[in-house]
Amino acid sequence: MIESFRALSPASKRLLASTFLWGLGFFVSILFLNFLFRELGFNDSQIGRAIAVPELVSLVGALAVARVADHIGYIRCLRLGSLILAAGLIITVLTDQQAIVLAGLALFGLGSITLLVVPSPLMAALEPSERRSFLFSTQFAVGVFAGFLGNLVGGRLPGWIEGTLSAPIDAIRLTLLGAALCYALSLIPLLRVPEPIREDASRTDGVRPRLGRLGELLVPIALIGLGAQLVVPVLNLFIEEKFGLSFAGLGNAFAWAQLGVVVAALAQARLSQWLGQLGSVFFVQVLSIPLVALLGFSRTLPLVIGALFLRTALMNSANPLYSAYLMEKTPPHL
Repeated sequence: MIESFRALSPASKRLLASTFLWGLGFFVSILFLNFLFRELGFNDSQIGRAIAVPELVSLVGALAVARVADHIGYIRCLRLGSLILAAGLIITVLTDQQAIVLAGLALFGLGSITLLVVPSPLMAALEPSERRSFLFSTQFAVGVFAGFLGNLVGGRLPGWIEGTLSAPIDAIRLTLLGAALCYALSLIPLLRVPEPIREDASRTDGVRPRLGRLGELLVPIALIGLGAQLVVPVLNLFIEEKFGLSFAGLGNAFAWAQLGVVVAALAQARLSQWLGQLGSVFFVQVLSIPLVALLGFSRTLPLVIGALFLRTALMNSANPLYSAYLMEKTPPHL
């Protein structure tokens, strides 16, 4: 594994450094944005609307981001996405006006989808096929580790900050500004990454027949995403309100759930040898379905934490395999 890491290009290693900073910022943001909305006096409907705004922007902007990346380059697009993400979070945090909060969240969604869409084709361009799977898996592992630290340390930040402040909302705001700083700092490694040489965009041979296949590949992602967005964005509020967990306790729960992803991803590699790439993805995601029901209906905190651990691990462990599979089965330009 060490030799494989050393074999990666300097550009790939710098991308991994940016991935770590994105992950820190993202998981702190996700952990505390809902609590910011609550401190601002949003009711349940308004919180739902606030959660929906970045998701809607991500949905509408995904294809546009891909086109922009093709025109201006992957690295420039990532730099721009990091700036937009930081700016959107800062705007969201520093205002009490609902309309401005929603505008900031729209920018947050645009930046988020940029950092989600662009790294996969960039990694495919940075490394030859024999090192590509290792880079995909390593980038995933770095993101998971960043999620662990983001939840673990982020959950404690408001408590540390609140000792010197009079209002809980100020502690939440400063914590979220720390996340925005992580997004801004992620630009530093990217400044030294050159644009990779890509295939000629004018090459279209064989593309059109594969468009139907592309639709087949995207439908499962859409269905999984729809189900996840009904549950995941409000899990922090749900668990905190149902069991009265502190921010530190909530951070611990989500942090250990992220580590479960690493364990499941390692098992997934062996499972894929038995069932194949798609078979193993299907298997672990089916296993996660009853865990969602347990999350919603169990009245016992240890059971809920256990279900959160297993559900997070199972649903996310298949991501590296499916991302690599998508990159193999889709043309570089459509």
